[in-house]
Amino acid sequence: MQAQTQAEAQATTQSNAKPAIDLSCMPARFANPAEPFHYSYDRAGHSDFVKLEADVTPNSIDGVLNTEWDGNPSPPLPLHAVRSDTAAWGQTLGNLNAGLGMPSSLMEANTMQRSLVREATGQVNGYDSIRYSLDTARLDAGDRSILGSSEKGTVWVSNSGCPVKWSIVTELKNKDGSIDRTQYEGNVIKK
Repeated sequence: MQAQTQAEAQATTQSNAKPAIDLSCMPARFANPAEPFHYSYDRAGHSDFVKLEADVTPNSIDGVLNTEWDGNPSPPLPLHAVRSDTAAWGQTLGNLNAGLGMPSSLMEANTMQRSLVREATGQVNGYDSIRYSLDTARLDAGDRSILGSSEKGTVWVSNSGCPVKWSIVTELKNKDGSIDRTQYEGNVIKK
């Protein structure tokens, strides 16, 4: 009977465990895709935005990167490469990775686990996923001051911790009392 209780306890612990959120998986996912996927990323702040769309396969990348800084839009940057063209592949990977900003709470998620609450599991964008709510209000004042902003949203990660969908809002209070708000949205959709 005790062996069964220990096995049940271990299963419960494993099912409630939080995988480390692994943001380093994204550049690796681009560089060596195991399967075709569509990647979308949007970051919109008070005076700038980044919008990236790309179809990625083990042998090709096709997409476009749009940016605007201080109200000045840049021309769309086409992203196209085939793996056999090493130089173009490397340059395109660099451009994909440049459009990969994330809220600081996700970048620090492994040390600030209290900001994450596991909510559900299921299929998201074709991947077995774990859904977390993110709210930096759950952190103590010291940890919140390290981040320097409040952040709230939802992130879905694969069982290995690699994000497959996210929607997060950050708010940074300025000295004049105004608030800079940034919205992050992203998807990795299995094709």
